[in-house]
Amino acid sequence: MAGHELLEEGGYEPLTINEICRRARVTAPSIYARVDGRVELFRAVYQRTMQEVVAT
Repeated sequence: MAGHELLEEGGYEPLTINEICRRARVTAPSIYARVDGRVELFRAVYQRTMQEVVAT
């Protein structure tokens, strides 16, 4: 997952909607349809990452 990779690489700073879009090859409107900005994007990535951790 692009968001997880970005967090691992550098924490919150490199986690931008533009970089997620570039890596995941999706458009910004597709991201904004699910989250309302960078803070919600961070929460979504964090929650998904934690779910994966708990599952393993």
